[in-house]
Amino acid sequence: MSRGSTDRRAAAPSHGPRDARLPQPVRTVPPSEPARDTVARPLGRAAEAARLHEARMDSNATWRLAHPTVPEQQTMGLLAELGERYRADFQREHKITAPDGSYVTHVDFAWPADRLVLQMYGEVHYGAYFNRDGQRSADDARMVQRVESAGWEVLVVRDDELTRERWARTVDRVGAWLEEHRGQW
Repeated sequence: MSRGSTDRRAAAPSHGPRDARLPQPVRTVPPSEPARDTVARPLGRAAEAARLHEARMDSNATWRLAHPTVPEQQTMGLLAELGERYRADFQREHKITAPDGSYVTHVDFAWPADRLVLQMYGEVHYGAYFNRDGQRSADDARMVQRVESAGWEVLVVRDDELTRERWARTVDRVGAWLEEHRGQW
């Protein structure tokens, strides 16, 4: 070694497995029992993918809750006209789960006590530009089927039903649907 230098390896702290300065694992089973792995096992790939998908959908629903579309705002007006109260009677962006607890989807409007869902379909759900190959319509039909399979009754209202000319008919239709299905649970 040259004059004035120090051996840095000797001064470096050791953090190897036998370093007495680090906390040692605590044995959580009595000495009479064989030690078992107490660390939670990682989820399988499919379960982890499902968990991540649900977390993304929760995040998306939170954003949509704060930013309702114009048709959703109109629907809230329609529901108010029927005497329905937001958060007291119905919820927005409600998470639907299957009987086994697995995630199904979030829905636009839900009456959880009555297991009723109202989906508002804007042009993105039916417009030719967004549905050229029919895939969007097929996806929407599968989503409605999954919600119904989870034990919920679903009504779909399109934004073109919220025009001035069709408003009264749509209010009557939604009101009749709520009256018919309310209290069945």
